[in-house]
Amino acid sequence: MICAICSFWSHTYDGIDGIQARRTLSVSPVVDHALDACKVLPFIITLFAPFNESESRISSLCSLALLIEMLTAHTIAFWEQYVTKILCLRWCFEGFYVSNLLHILAYFDGDNLVTAYLFSHWKVCDLIILIFNVCCTVNILFSLYHIYQFYDSQPVSEKQSMICWIQPIIPALELNVAAFLWALFSPGKVLSQDLPIFLFTIAVVNANVNSRLIVSYMSDSCAQMCNTAVMLYCSAALLSVSNILGAAGELLLLRSLAVFSFVAHVHYFFCIVREMCRKLQIEAFSLRYLKRSDMRKQG
Repeated sequence: MICAICSFWSHTYDGIDGIQARRTLSVSPVVDHALDACKVLPFIITLFAPFNESESRISSLCSLALLIEMLTAHTIAFWEQYVTKILCLRWCFEGFYVSNLLHILAYFDGDNLVTAYLFSHWKVCDLIILIFNVCCTVNILFSLYHIYQFYDSQPVSEKQSMICWIQPIIPALELNVAAFLWALFSPGKVLSQDLPIFLFTIAVVNANVNSRLIVSYMSDSCAQMCNTAVMLYCSAALLSVSNILGAAGELLLLRSLAVFSFVAHVHYFFCIVREMCRKLQIEAFSLRYLKRSDMRKQG
């Protein structure tokens, strides 16, 4: 019940805050969408929490696949914005309300919910995973289709090279591949040892990728093909898989990487906001510049 209440209010206030910020023109896409992209992590962790104490418990690898699937849908939506200049977050917040309903049902009748069979071998958990996979897959396919459609409709004289269009998504692909390889070939089974930290690290690094992609869109510059956070993650994965550190050292490396990635991402956030405020000559937590703008128009 606590998960349902907190999830509902957090996403409701996030929507209200976004509407208010757009009304006052006091927010940018990098602050509103990218820097907090790791907020999708609690959705994955809590969505299947009611099942994790029963025989319907999903595997750690399945949790990783679900998170990467949602992060991929998120990243491709920003890639679509980078290419077409139009942002369409199709998955939006509907999934969070489904999660709230699931948590409420689990609170009142959790035992029957997690053990009920819908068909011969199909449980409620299996149905939720199927719906989740179908929704994310459809969203990804729609974004890819719109990107292809926009590229195909461009005049030959205005078309950029295919490499320039594809390179924004390369860091995300590198991160996904490295995460799966680390999880599959980890000598110390680090995914099972500390699943929340493993997922948290991926979400934070992916948020950094999205942030830099949106900054490239805002500045109308070519997106980076190499991301420092992703390269650091890939290096840590390679070091772990090589079985040099041992199980304890691998777990320590993962937790250190999680802390460093989070601190680096927050530092990047402050640097971007500070640079934007300096360039626009505004204050980060003040709307007084809007009053000055109105006075200039009236004058």
